[in-house]
Amino acid sequence: MPEKTPEEAIAEARGRLADIEAKSEALVEESLDEIAELNKQKRAKDIREELEEIESFSKTEEALPMPDEAAARSYDHMIDADRYALQRENIFEEDGIHDAPYAAVLLNQCAKLYAERNAVYKDNFRMVGAIMKALFPDGPPALETVQDYNRWHLFELAIVKLSRYAVTYNEGGHEDSLDDLIVYMAMVAQCDHENGHR
Repeated sequence: MPEKTPEEAIAEARGRLADIEAKSEALVEESLDEIAELNKQKRAKDIREELEEIESFSKTEEALPMPDEAAARSYDHMIDADRYALQRENIFEEDGIHDAPYAAVLLNQCAKLYAERNAVYKDNFRMVGAIMKALFPDGPPALETVQDYNRWHLFELAIVKLSRYAVTYNEGGHEDSLDDLIVYMAMVAQCDHENGHR
């Protein structure tokens, strides 16, 4: 066999390299297709499991509450359906009212809620006016756009949470108010970012 010239050897090597690259690309594409199919199967399996869980839950869930009970459940920490009938009986029966409307029960619960929260926050709402006056002695800033109002609303909420934390400072602070304050100020920062100021 005649000896190959350097040019022929290089051309042959390049040919083999091209074959290897083509086979590698084919293997990569095949592997990607297999991965995609596996992901599709896994997603389908997850969906089936979610549907089975929902179906199982729906079979064991108690019947939907009556309208009054459903409304009661929507007021967090105010009143729940399990206590509604009991409170109506205990609170109003002694006054000769045998079927107090839901609104009466709710108002009674809201009065209790106000007393409970006021014991913690100590009329902090009275501080907000003085704080805002000190921060904005010339009056609130001009609010013209929807974004202006969004930003101002979040800022005011943050001040309320700050005042709630302040009145509980000596007791270690109100954790929920501090968390809310952090979130609201982050949302203010989001508004600033959207306005191009951050």
